[in-house]
Amino acid sequence: MAFALTDYQIAALQEMQIPVWQPQGKLAEPAGEVPDVAEKVKSEPVSQDTARSHLQRIKDSVSAKPAPSQTAKKADEPVAPPALQEIKAQQAPQFFADLLIAVQGLAMETVPPVKMGAPVSVSQTAITLPVAPDKLTYQHKKQLWRALCALS
Repeated sequence: MAFALTDYQIAALQEMQIPVWQPQGKLAEPAGEVPDVAEKVKSEPVSQDTARSHLQRIKDSVSAKPAPSQTAKKADEPVAPPALQEIKAQQAPQFFADLLIAVQGLAMETVPPVKMGAPVSVSQTAITLPVAPDKLTYQHKKQLWRALCALS
Protein backbone atom coordinates (compact mmCIF):
# COMPACT_ATOMS: atom_id res chain seq x y z
CA MET A 1 0.00 0.00 0.00
CA ALA A 2 1.57 3.20 -1.12
CA PHE A 3 0.49 6.70 -0.27
CA ALA A 4 1.94 10.16 -0.26
CA LEU A 5 1.25 13.10 1.99
CA THR A 6 1.27 16.64 0.79
CA ASP A 7 3.55 19.16 2.44
CA TYR A 8 0.49 20.71 4.06
CA GLN A 9 -0.59 17.38 5.55
CA ILE A 10 2.92 16.72 6.84
CA ALA A 11 3.06 20.20 8.42
CA ALA A 12 -0.34 19.69 10.03
CA LEU A 13 0.65 16.33 11.49
CA GLN A 14 3.94 17.67 12.77
CA GLU A 15 2.16 20.63 14.35
CA MET A 16 -0.02 18.14 16.23
CA GLN A 17 3.22 16.46 17.34
CA ILE A 18 2.56 13.37 15.26
CA PRO A 19 5.78 12.05 13.73
CA VAL A 20 5.61 11.56 9.99
CA TRP A 21 7.53 8.60 8.63
CA GLN A 22 8.55 8.62 5.03
CA PRO A 23 10.18 5.88 3.00
CA GLN A 24 13.94 6.17 2.85
CA GLY A 25 13.82 5.87 -0.95
CA LYS A 26 11.73 9.04 -1.20
CA LEU A 27 14.31 11.04 0.70
CA ALA A 28 17.11 9.82 -1.58
CA GLU A 29 15.33 10.77 -4.82
CA PRO A 30 16.54 13.82 -6.70
CA ALA A 31 14.32 16.87 -6.42
CA GLY A 32 13.50 16.89 -10.13
CA GLU A 33 11.81 13.49 -10.12
CA VAL A 34 8.34 12.99 -8.77
CA PRO A 35 7.50 9.49 -7.57
CA ASP A 36 4.58 7.75 -9.26
CA VAL A 37 2.76 7.60 -5.91
CA ALA A 38 2.58 11.38 -5.77
CA GLU A 39 0.94 11.42 -9.19
CA LYS A 40 -1.98 9.40 -7.79
CA VAL A 41 -2.69 12.04 -5.16
CA LYS A 42 -5.27 14.35 -6.64
CA SER A 43 -5.09 17.63 -4.82
CA GLU A 44 -5.55 21.13 -6.02
CA PRO A 45 -2.80 23.62 -5.33
CA VAL A 46 -3.46 25.72 -2.25
CA SER A 47 -2.01 29.16 -1.71
CA GLN A 48 0.39 29.60 1.17
CA ASP A 49 -1.98 32.03 2.88
CA THR A 50 -4.81 29.50 2.75
CA ALA A 51 -2.52 26.74 3.99
CA ARG A 52 -1.32 28.91 6.86
CA SER A 53 -4.86 29.83 7.86
CA HIS A 54 -5.89 26.15 7.80
CA LEU A 55 -2.83 25.25 9.83
CA GLN A 56 -3.57 28.02 12.31
CA ARG A 57 -7.15 26.74 12.72
CA ILE A 58 -5.81 23.25 13.36
CA LYS A 59 -3.36 24.61 15.93
CA ASP A 60 -6.13 26.61 17.60
CA SER A 61 -8.52 23.66 17.74
CA VAL A 62 -5.84 21.37 19.16
CA SER A 63 -4.72 23.81 21.82
CA ALA A 64 -8.15 25.36 22.49
CA LYS A 65 -9.41 25.33 26.01
CA PRO A 66 -13.13 24.87 26.58
CA ALA A 67 -14.82 28.26 26.57
CA PRO A 68 -16.43 29.23 29.87
CA SER A 69 -20.18 29.07 29.71
CA GLN A 70 -21.97 32.35 29.58
CA THR A 71 -24.10 31.37 32.54
CA ALA A 72 -21.07 30.71 34.73
CA LYS A 73 -20.53 33.20 37.54
CA LYS A 74 -17.21 34.87 38.19
CA ALA A 75 -15.33 33.56 41.22
CA ASP A 76 -15.50 36.89 43.05
CA GLU A 77 -19.27 37.29 42.64
CA PRO A 78 -21.36 35.98 45.53
CA VAL A 79 -23.60 33.09 44.61
CA ALA A 80 -27.17 33.44 45.81
CA PRO A 81 -28.53 30.40 47.63
CA PRO A 82 -31.11 28.43 45.67
CA ALA A 83 -34.74 29.21 46.35
CA LEU A 84 -36.27 26.69 48.72
CA GLN A 85 -39.59 25.16 47.80
CA GLU A 86 -41.99 24.45 50.64
CA ILE A 87 -43.54 20.99 50.76
CA LYS A 88 -47.11 20.64 52.02
CA ALA A 89 -48.45 17.68 54.00
CA GLN A 90 -50.84 16.83 51.15
CA GLN A 91 -47.89 16.26 48.80
CA ALA A 92 -46.29 13.57 50.99
CA PRO A 93 -48.78 12.33 53.60
CA GLN A 94 -46.81 9.26 54.71
CA PHE A 95 -43.62 11.28 55.19
CA PHE A 96 -45.45 13.89 57.27
CA ALA A 97 -47.14 11.18 59.36
CA ASP A 98 -43.74 9.65 60.14
CA LEU A 99 -42.25 13.09 60.77
CA LEU A 100 -45.09 13.96 63.17
CA ILE A 101 -44.37 10.83 65.22
CA ALA A 102 -40.66 11.69 65.35
CA VAL A 103 -41.31 15.32 66.32
CA GLN A 104 -43.74 14.26 69.07
CA GLY A 105 -41.04 11.93 70.43
CA LEU A 106 -38.75 14.97 70.63
CA ALA A 107 -41.39 16.88 72.61
CA MET A 108 -41.77 19.51 69.90
CA GLU A 109 -45.18 21.15 69.67
CA THR A 110 -45.60 21.14 65.88
CA VAL A 111 -43.85 20.00 62.77
CA PRO A 112 -41.78 22.90 61.42
CA PRO A 113 -42.19 23.80 57.73
CA VAL A 114 -40.45 21.34 55.41
CA LYS A 115 -38.56 22.87 52.49
CA MET A 116 -36.77 21.29 49.56
CA GLY A 117 -33.64 22.48 47.76
CA ALA A 118 -30.80 22.45 50.29
CA PRO A 119 -28.79 19.82 52.20
CA VAL A 120 -30.50 18.05 55.08
CA SER A 121 -30.82 20.28 58.10
CA VAL A 122 -33.23 20.56 61.01
CA SER A 123 -34.01 23.46 63.29
CA GLN A 124 -36.95 24.57 65.42
CA THR A 125 -38.05 26.80 62.53
CA ALA A 126 -37.56 24.60 59.44
CA ILE A 127 -36.55 21.23 58.05
CA THR A 128 -34.73 21.26 54.73
CA LEU A 129 -34.33 18.34 52.38
CA PRO A 130 -32.24 18.03 49.21
CA VAL A 131 -35.05 16.34 47.23
CA ALA A 132 -38.77 15.61 47.51
CA PRO A 133 -39.69 13.27 50.38
CA ASP A 134 -40.52 10.39 48.04
CA LYS A 135 -37.05 10.70 46.43
CA LEU A 136 -35.07 10.56 49.70
CA THR A 137 -32.39 7.88 49.79
CA TYR A 138 -31.60 5.89 52.90
CA GLN A 139 -28.57 8.18 53.39
CA HIS A 140 -30.81 11.26 53.38
CA LYS A 141 -33.19 9.61 55.83
CA LYS A 142 -30.27 8.69 58.08
CA GLN A 143 -29.01 12.30 58.00
CA LEU A 144 -32.51 13.56 58.77
CA TRP A 145 -32.90 11.22 61.74
CA ARG A 146 -29.49 12.20 63.13
CA ALA A 147 -30.34 15.90 62.71
CA LEU A 148 -33.67 15.36 64.49
CA CYS A 149 -31.97 13.50 67.33
CA ALA A 150 -29.32 16.23 67.65
CA LEU A 151 -32.09 18.82 67.96
CA SER A 152 -33.37 17.36 71.25
